[in-house]
Amino acid sequence: QGRPGISLVKTGRHDDLATGSAVVGHSVYYTFVVTNTGNVRLNNVRISDPRIAFSGYLLISSLAPGQSYT
Repeated sequence: QGRPGISLVKTGRHDDLATGSAVVGHSVYYTFVVTNTGNVRLNNVRISDPRIAFSGYLLISSLAPGQSYT
């Protein structure tokens, strides 16, 4: 029997080397890693995040079982 599953890991980094911590107004760069943790293919996976300045969404047309997308 098919068992769909998905994992999403979001990481962020900043480039403020002077203070070692993020500063209001400076850029933060995000990376998303999406992994199909189930045993069936996932189609038309949409990733969006209302907390970042990104209009629309990321569309992953297909993820095979065990496959990841960054």
